[in-house]
Amino acid sequence: MGIARVSKVGIVVHGSEKESLLSKLQESGILHITDLRKKKPPYLNFQHEPYEEELERQLTRLERVIQFLRQFVKSDTFGGLMSEKLPVTFDEYKKIVNDKKVWHIVEEVEHIDKQLTALTQEESRLLQEKERLMPWRNLTVTPKVMREMKHVEVWTAILENPPRDWEDKLRDVPLYIEVINQVANRLYLLLIFHKDDREIVTKHLTELGIERIELGELELPPSEALHELDMRLEELSKERATLLTRLQSISTNLKPLLVMCDHYRIVLNHRKAIAKGGNTNYTFVIEGWVKEKDLPQLRKIIETTHSATMEVIDAHDEIPPVELDNKRPFKPFEILTKLYSTPDYREIDPSPLMAPFVIIFFALCLTDAGYGLVLGLLSLLAMRKFKPARRFLSIIAAGSFATVPIGALTGGWFGNLHEIFRNPLFITLREKMMVMDPINEALKFFAIALILGVIQLLFGYMLRFIRGLRERDKAGALSEGLGWILFWVGFFTVVAQIRPHWKAIMDALKVGIVAFIMQIIKLVIKHAFVACLVSMVGMFLIFGYSGYSSRSFVKRLLKGLFAFYQGFISTISDILSYSRLMALGLVTLGMALSMNVLYEIFVRFPVIGPVIGVLIFVFGHMFAIVINALGGFIHTLRLQYAEFFSKFYRGGGEPFTPLSYDTRYIELVKKEA
Repeated sequence: MGIARVSKVGIVVHGSEKESLLSKLQESGILHITDLRKKKPPYLNFQHEPYEEELERQLTRLERVIQFLRQFVKSDTFGGLMSEKLPVTFDEYKKIVNDKKVWHIVEEVEHIDKQLTALTQEESRLLQEKERLMPWRNLTVTPKVMREMKHVEVWTAILENPPRDWEDKLRDVPLYIEVINQVANRLYLLLIFHKDDREIVTKHLTELGIERIELGELELPPSEALHELDMRLEELSKERATLLTRLQSISTNLKPLLVMCDHYRIVLNHRKAIAKGGNTNYTFVIEGWVKEKDLPQLRKIIETTHSATMEVIDAHDEIPPVELDNKRPFKPFEILTKLYSTPDYREIDPSPLMAPFVIIFFALCLTDAGYGLVLGLLSLLAMRKFKPARRFLSIIAAGSFATVPIGALTGGWFGNLHEIFRNPLFITLREKMMVMDPINEALKFFAIALILGVIQLLFGYMLRFIRGLRERDKAGALSEGLGWILFWVGFFTVVAQIRPHWKAIMDALKVGIVAFIMQIIKLVIKHAFVACLVSMVGMFLIFGYSGYSSRSFVKRLLKGLFAFYQGFISTISDILSYSRLMALGLVTLGMALSMNVLYEIFVRFPVIGPVIGVLIFVFGHMFAIVINALGGFIHTLRLQYAEFFSKFYRGGGEPFTPLSYDTRYIELVKKEA
């Protein structure tokens, strides 16, 4: 359970067999190869892999083509191609990677991509030109002819927000004006005047705010130019349709591209593994980590070669890579740990430890038994459809089915469904199973959420204590682990034991602060003396060992005081964070009730009312399930990462990544699928 035990090995093989040995190791997928270039042993030399950059370039090229074609894949044509790995036999794999036609497809797709880009650019340019000419479509004069006039000037101009008397202001100006078009508050004008009058005309035009517009080198009137633009745009549309049809055709058989892409990924990993090893004149040397249970298999691989030898290396001073290895029920929760950070090899794997809390917290957020049942069944169906997401969906399914008993205990069955259909048997069963009404007993729900928070945080402190013992960190174990456990256990026990005397405490407070303190001391001595001693021992450990490294007594005291203050405030804040479990549970209940109210309103309308009511009931509750499940899962994760992990978890470990057929799209199988 937890982190798999690994051993470090060193392998030496004759240079003529290094390719063969690495191919066998890659096929087995059991050896995590370390980079000897970081150590730079003096007896080894390292060579640059000349093909590595070219392989990366070709891999990037294939990935780009696949992602480009992905948008043309029909969901009913290629099934779950992009969500599940495609089974491919070794014979089929070899046949495809040796087929040069694959690269012809790549080149064709790249060429079509360039053509589509060029079409898009031309379409954009033509549409801009069309937008520019549209207001001038009524102009019958060709712009080129306008510029070739010898004695007169012909302008096209615009006037923004024309005043009402703009024509009167230009009445005495030697100028011919024709309004070509008007769009909103903008006038499009044709102006004709003698060249000798240019100075006086431009003066009046400028004063009025008329701006000259150049229509470019058009050799046709705007209306004819617009017609030609439309014809060209139609041609471009047909060209685009032809190219898209071809891409649609290519996308129906992406298998060769997927195989070739993963082939380059496999070869690239192979070359990188060679680059991590060192060479002598005749031999090739690699070091790596292997899980202890895979050591016999690795020895068999070594024995299949003529020149290879292997030695298990004593690496107690090195930090190994981490492979999480939990029992099947806890396996899905590894993805939550990895999402945060891979644990250090020497610390505790939190995956199985947080599993019960994740399930219970998610169930409290969802609360409703009906919602839990529906979401659980949907998760099971999705697990059959989306195999790559199986582990994540299994977490959702576990939390959903845990919601059913919790919902039954709180009386939540699609909100207040019992009040709508009023089935006597259903009502009787609900009342027998129900132990708490979250709405009328919100404080009890609040207390349950906080108690669960206290339990998880104390568990986190206990794990910190265990981690300190394992790492021989006496100060950390006592001040950050055991000290806080004793303090909080004693503190909450004291609170619980003097709580029945709350009235006496409040009466003393009315007298004064001194009387209040004396009353608490009296009650503690009488009813909670042992618990108080336990809490004080915890405080002593926190104060005494938080500044253990300091030689000065004053510094140690100050560090201890600061650590206690910080830890106290932090823990109280963390405990209050768990109140959101109650809040989200009440939100779920509120949304369910709202959907039922809407159903009851619409179902009373004649004819179409029942249909609308049923649609609201079904889709409204489905929406409530999705939105509350999403919120509940996110907050549950937040409680693990921010509150629970902060008490004991360090993370930052290197993942165990053995040399293997690390494929993204295909799965190599020995027999035909």
